[in-house]
Amino acid sequence: MLTAHLVVLAVLTNVLAPLGILGWRMAGGPRADAPALGSPGAALLLVALVWGWHVPALLGAAQSSVLLSAGLYAAVALSACLFWHAVFADADIRPWRSLAAVLSGMKAFGLLGVLLVLAPRPLYGPPVVAEAGAAGQWDQNIGGLLFMAISALGFLVAAVVIVTRVMARVEGRPGWTGGLP
Repeated sequence: MLTAHLVVLAVLTNVLAPLGILGWRMAGGPRADAPALGSPGAALLLVALVWGWHVPALLGAAQSSVLLSAGLYAAVALSACLFWHAVFADADIRPWRSLAAVLSGMKAFGLLGVLLVLAPRPLYGPPVVAEAGAAGQWDQNIGGLLFMAISALGFLVAAVVIVTRVMARVEGRPGWTGGLP
C-alpha cells in the first residue's frame, strides 16, 4: 500500500507534472515569468508538502480519509506544476538558479527515500501499510527505493537538460575556442 502511494507520488511530481508543463509550453500556452517565489521557493514548497505529508500521523490520517488524501494529492500536484513551471521559466534566464532548485529537490526527495529504505523499523503501521512487522518493513523499504529511483531520474534529466542548454549558449559565444582558457 505504501509502495503504491510512493510510486504514484514520484510519477506525479517527476514525470506527469514536468511533461504537463512542457506540453503546455510546446502547445503555445502563455509563457509567464517564473512565479514570484522563483524556482528555489517553489522547490521549498514542494519539498515541504511532500515531507510533511509523510509524517506518520498525517499519512495515517490521509490513508483513512479519501477527502484528505485527495486534497493532499491535489496540493502536491499543483505544487509540482508550480515548481516545474518555475524551473523552466528560470532555466531561460537564470539557469544556475534553476539548476540549484532541481538539485535541491533531488537531494530532498532522495533523503526521504533513504530514510524509508534505511529505517531500522517500520515508520508506519496500518492503515498506511497493509500489515505490521516484517511485511510493513518490506513495503516501506521497496516504496522508498522506488520513490528515490523515479524521483532521481526525473530531477537528473532536468539537470542534464539545463546544463546542456547552458553549455550550448557558452559554445555559441564569440571568442569561444572550445578549449579551456
